[in-house]
Amino acid sequence: MYALASVFSIYMAIGEPENEWVWNALFWISMIYCSVHSVMRLFYNETHSMRLYYYQIADPHEIIFSKLLYGLVFNTLLWLVTFGAFALFLGSMVQNYPLFILVSLLSIWGMSSILTLISAIAAQTNNAAGILPVLAFPVLLPLFLSAINATMSALSGDSLSSQLPNLIVLSLFNIVSWLLSYLLFPYLWRN
Repeated sequence: MYALASVFSIYMAIGEPENEWVWNALFWISMIYCSVHSVMRLFYNETHSMRLYYYQIADPHEIIFSKLLYGLVFNTLLWLVTFGAFALFLGSMVQNYPLFILVSLLSIWGMSSILTLISAIAAQTNNAAGILPVLAFPVLLPLFLSAINATMSALSGDSLSSQLPNLIVLSLFNIVSWLLSYLLFPYLWRN
C-alpha cells in the first residue's frame, strides 16, 4: 500500500518526470521509504514473550535467516509493485531492462539484508522505529550510490559490462551483510 500511495503521490505532485535523473531519484526514494517501513516490522512487533519462545525452540541462525529470506521475498515483491506503479503512472524510461532488473534486485536484496540486521539491533532499544533510519542511512549510502549510478546507466541504455564495478559492489554488499548477520545475530539473540 505504501508503494502505491507514494508513487501516486509523486504522480499527483509532478506528473511525468521530465528526464531520467528525476525518474531515477524518485524511484529510489520510493524504494528506500517502502523498504525501511517494511523491514522495520520484522523485529519491532515482537514482544518479550515471543522472543523468549523463539529462543527456546530455534537456533539464532535459523531465526535470522528466516527473517532475511522473508525480507528478501517481501522487498522483491515490493520492487515489482513499485516499478509497475512507476511504469503505469510515470512511464518507464528504462532502455536496458536486463541491467535495470539485475541492479534493482541486487540493490533491493542488499538493502533488505542490511536493514534486517539493523532492525535486529534497533529492536534492542526503546525507540526502534526512530533509531533504525539513523543507523541504516550511513551503512546504506554506498549501496545507494552504486545503485543510482548503475540504474542511471540502465535508463540511458548503457551495456551491462560498463557497470561491472557497480555490480561487484552491490554483490559484495549482499555477501557481507549475510555474513555479518550470521556472525552478529547470535550475540544480539543472547540479550
